[in-house]
Amino acid sequence: MPWEIILALVIAVPIILIPVALVWYLNFRGTYEVIRNARRLQKRRAELLREAEALLLGEVSASTVPVEVTDFWGNRRPCWEMSRCSPEIRDECPAYRNRALPCWALEGTYSKLCMAGGQANGQDTTICHACPVYKRYGEGKPIELRPAVGTEIAAH
Repeated sequence: MPWEIILALVIAVPIILIPVALVWYLNFRGTYEVIRNARRLQKRRAELLREAEALLLGEVSASTVPVEVTDFWGNRRPCWEMSRCSPEIRDECPAYRNRALPCWALEGTYSKLCMAGGQANGQDTTICHACPVYKRYGEGKPIELRPAVGTEIAAH
């Protein structure tokens, strides 16, 4: 084989293969992203369907489904941030799940369950009066407890 043909092949093959490899890579990466997003959406859809089915069957009350709208907390710093609750405690706490109400108005919040000494039944609001969250946002108003259905957590 003459050297001119070998030289042409050595130059032409990379010039042809590099764009082909780049296009293949971009297509593969794009396909991978589409599949990954589709799986994530499918998982979220299944989760929403399970929640809707549980609501329809009456297994769960609407108050146990996390609400995205923060009626009470709005621009305020929420109690779970001020108290630096761990994600495990925060996710199970009625105040986090029922964001339309302040923490001191809900029975069964973590602070009411973990009071020092005595029986912690989730309804004693004496700890709320000493709490910085209530002092900051409670405006000294009397505390009226409301039940937080379906959000019980174990006393620690």
